[in-house]
Amino acid sequence: MKEIERRKNIRVSSLNLLDLTVTEDEIIVNQGMGRTLNVSESGILLETHFQIPVKSALTLAVAIGNDLIYINANAIHSAPKDEKIFTTGIQYMDIDQSALQVIRKLIEVFQRQTAKPSP
Repeated sequence: MKEIERRKNIRVSSLNLLDLTVTEDEIIVNQGMGRTLNVSESGILLETHFQIPVKSALTLAVAIGNDLIYINANAIHSAPKDEKIFTTGIQYMDIDQSALQVIRKLIEVFQRQTAKPSP
C-alpha cells in the first residue's frame, strides 16, 4: 500500500551544523550543537546528542553554505535514533524573510541537482 504524503512543503536532505538553545517556560534547559537532517520551508528535522522535549521552544543558528540564519521554533516530535543520538522535528515559529530566502534557495538548488539526468 502506497503511503500518502501529507506534508505541505517539499523537504530536502541537507546536513548543516547548528547551534541551539532549548527553553521551557522561558527558562534555558539545554544548549548545544547539532545538525540538520532535512529542511523545508516550514521546519527542520535535526539531530542532537540530547533529547529535546516536545513543545519546547528552540532558538537556532543554522549554517547553510556561507549564510548563518536564525530561527525560533517549537519541537513537534522527538525520538531516540540510538543510545546517543536523538532526532527532533521542529516547526518554525518566527523566521525572517532573508532566512526563508536562504532555505528556498537551498531547496531550489537541491531540486535542480536531483532533476538532472544521469550521463
